[in-house]
Amino acid sequence: MTATFFLAPGLFGNRDERLDEAGFVLTEAEARELAAHSVELGAHTMYHPDVRDLGPDELAAELAESKRAIEELSGRKCDLLAWPFGLSDEPAQQVARDVGFEAAFSFSTGPWLRYAIPRQPAGKLSAEELPQYAAK
Repeated sequence: MTATFFLAPGLFGNRDERLDEAGFVLTEAEARELAAHSVELGAHTMYHPDVRDLGPDELAAELAESKRAIEELSGRKCDLLAWPFGLSDEPAQQVARDVGFEAAFSFSTGPWLRYAIPRQPAGKLSAEELPQYAAK
């Protein structure tokens, strides 16, 4: 089974109080290590904004910059996107398509749409919980 990590490259190494006691987002070196071990890297925008608050040009820049950064970091094509907060709207989905993403994931419970595919948030998992999560 291949795992996909969705990254916001503009936040590499930054402190985030919403995270566990370590409080730090993945570093660029850690992301490179994941890519070296065949983990697929997808985009989660550059700085994790609520994309519904951005205009089309600002969103296009946010998505294109994150896509480019991940492709440079991994040496592979980045064609998957996970929406920050699991939220998007139809205009944002069109921008993702225009920027070159093949598909995008959300927390939607509605129909499976190519740019709003429902996904399960990983959150914090312990080693004991991982096999149960993988079976879902």
